Amino acid sequence: MSENINLALKVWRQNGPDDKGHLETYEAKDISTDMSFLEMLDVVNEQLTVTEKNPLLLIMIAARVFVVCVEQWLTVWLTVQSLRPHFASSI
Repeated sequence: MSENINLALKVWRQNGPDDKGHLETYEAKDISTDMSFLEMLDVVNEQLTVTEKNPLLLIMIAARVFVVCVEQWLTVWLTVQSLRPHFASSI
């Protein structure tokens, strides 16, 4: 059963390569615990679009790449973990 939570996201914002940049805090409200990280970012982007602020587009792209990497790493890690008992019992 899912529940809804509120999150405070710290996001690095930079207007260009010459801009010093800074951290901004974004509120992610009523986020379902069943949502993925990307779904949560979609909700935050939708809220930012409604309030006429710049959406987190580049963060979305970076997050999608990150999620693919994590999914692949997790697949390998889970495979190793499932094989561990077999190696431990043979020692």
